[in-house]
This record gives sequence, C-alpha cells and structure tokens, in this order.
Amino acid sequence: MHFAVDLSRIADTPFRDEVERALVALGHETRGTTDAPRDPGRSPERLVVMADLSKLAAAYSKSGWSAWRECFPSMSPLQVVFVRHRDEEHWRHLVDAMMRASGCRLWVYKVRPASVKQDLRACLAEFTAHLDPEAVLDVRYSASDRMVRFEFADGARRSVRWPALERPALHPPLRPETIRVGENPEIIEILDGDGDVYDFSASRIRSLVAQGPAVAPREISMRPRAVVG
Repeated sequence: MHFAVDLSRIADTPFRDEVERALVALGHETRGTTDAPRDPGRSPERLVVMADLSKLAAAYSKSGWSAWRECFPSMSPLQVVFVRHRDEEHWRHLVDAMMRASGCRLWVYKVRPASVKQDLRACLAEFTAHLDPEAVLDVRYSASDRMVRFEFADGARRSVRWPALERPALHPPLRPETIRVGENPEIIEILDGDGDVYDFSASRIRSLVAQGPAVAPREISMRPRAVVG
C-alpha cells in the first residue's frame, strides 16, 4: 500500500534526505505541508507525517491533551516519529499520552546514527506492514451497546455485534473487554477467563463486518494460542 509522506517536521537535513531516498526507493511519495491533499476517492494513499520525537513531543507538551486531540479528527494523518539523539530520550515519557491523544495513529522508531540506512529499512518495512489494507489499526469494545468497532489500515471503519465473535461453547467464555490488536496487525486477540489467547484473522474479521452484524459466530475461525502469564 503506497502512501504520501510529509517530511517537513524532520529538522536534520541529511537525515531527512536519507528518509526521503528510502521512501522513494520503496515507491512512496513525499510532499510538503503546503501541498494540496489528494481526493481520497481517487487515491488509496493516506498522509503520513514523519517527525523527530523531540519536535512532535515539544508541540504536544505546549498544546496539551485537549488541544492535541482536537487536531486529530476521525480521518487524521498517521504519524511516525524517530528517536535518534540522546536528548530525544527525555521525551519518551510523553509517548503513551501522545499515542492516546493521537487516536493510536502514532508509531515510534529508534534509528541509530551508525546504521541509519539499515534501521530505516527495518522501520519502514514494519510501518508499511501496518498499512496493509486488511491490517487493523485499532479495535474497541463498547459495553453499553455490546458492539466491537474496528478501524482498518485503508481508513475503513466497521462495527459488529459482540455475539458475532463470541463462541458460546467455550468455557470459560471469551472476555470482550480484552479484545486488542496483536503484535502482527493482521491478527486480533481476545482472552478467555483463564487468560488463554484466541486469534482472529483480520481478513476474516473484514469479511465478517462487510456482511453486517447478524453473521453467525460459527463463521469466525479461532484457534487457542499461548497462555498469557
């Protein structure tokens, strides 16, 4: 999945140029903040803002949670920040808060000065994997209406009733409040009452939610995985 990237928030010119070369080699597009956004109906690309952690964290610290959250409506850009210098380590305590305020649209990667190209290649490959159209960026369970809401990497947002994912024959039963995106964004994990992890394929989830909320639970394939310690 190709994407367009704003690099204007990377302060160091040599590093910014290195990132741009890596992106272009992977077939992605770089742009400045003044460029007009493309019509999302004409292109599958999503805007990605790449920045230094220190630059982004300083802006977050100055604006605060509420103002920051206002800047990220439902179709906000994705963000990638790089940790490269020792002084940027001082901002790491803000990363969790920034991720929540950014709607879980923030990725953080450490790039070592001695291996810029190697680290960039690895982090861009990982980030691109998250942007597979079938990958899940976020999943949330609402106890008030028993709905599970998914956000996919291509921007689609879908909901399904919890009973469509539930397996009544399982004892102990699955706990909907534990649903989460796995380390692999193509896997959704849910714990049962004993702490066993059950995997759901994101592609099967995508197929399920496309059919509406009334799909029977038997149409979801699950497999028990490891016990969470």
